[in-house]
Amino acid sequence: MLEGGTVQEPGRPPRERIPGEHGIIRRGTLHSGYTVVGDRTIKVLSVYVVDRGKPLQEPAA
Repeated sequence: MLEGGTVQEPGRPPRERIPGEHGIIRRGTLHSGYTVVGDRTIKVLSVYVVDRGKPLQEPAA
């Protein structure tokens, strides 16, 4: 997290994301992302490790 703010994941209460915070979503894990619900815009730096010839994302079944 480069710049933090308040975010909300579907079905969960809002929570504060702070600068410097990190997270890992392991390969094959379904996730829904989140929505910024506070008054500040957040900035996130994402790094993807992708196998050669494979798509970056796949739709959930």
